[in-house]
Amino acid sequence: MPLPREDTRSLRLLWHDGQVAVHGRRGARCVYDLAERVYPNGPVASTTEFEDSWLFIGLRGNGIANERHLLGYLTAVDLDAAARKRVIARNLKARRIVEVRAEGIPGASYALPEHLDQLSRVP
Repeated sequence: MPLPREDTRSLRLLWHDGQVAVHGRRGARCVYDLAERVYPNGPVASTTEFEDSWLFIGLRGNGIANERHLLGYLTAVDLDAAARKRVIARNLKARRIVEVRAEGIPGASYALPEHLDQLSRVP
């Protein structure tokens, strides 16, 4: 039986706040549990590590992507526009990502350097 809309909203707010976590799925439905029972004990990622993971996971999954595509890739808490630009600029400067131009995609797109040799095979 589906949850009432208010319960679903409440769980999403608690998830965004880090109090509950997705423990599993039943079909398309999320199964939630308290965060301390889902997440392993260990060091907590820094803000920089979290922000970089948004970028690197998105690029590994997409091959190349612009900022808009990266924004919709993860179901984590969204970074605001200023944070996204800061993360991209920081990683471009450190040469952990490269800027590429893709036909049909307006503006700049990004890729991991190790993916560059594979881009010629993309249709």
